[in-house]
Amino acid sequence: MDRIPPAVKLIQVFYHDVSIRTTAAAATRRDFVDMLKGAAAMQLLLRTQRGFSYFSSYV
Repeated sequence: MDRIPPAVKLIQVFYHDVSIRTTAAAATRRDFVDMLKGAAAMQLLLRTQRGFSYFSSYV
């Protein structure tokens, strides 16, 4: 049995997982894009909220 360093094994597992997910996403690419847009919108919302609370703490 060849000895693979844990880090390399972890990366292999990660890439394997990502490739499976990417293949699944390719079948439903529109859903995948919508999910990314949703995540981006959520990130923006969180940033804006944080910005508002930061701003209102000075007012």
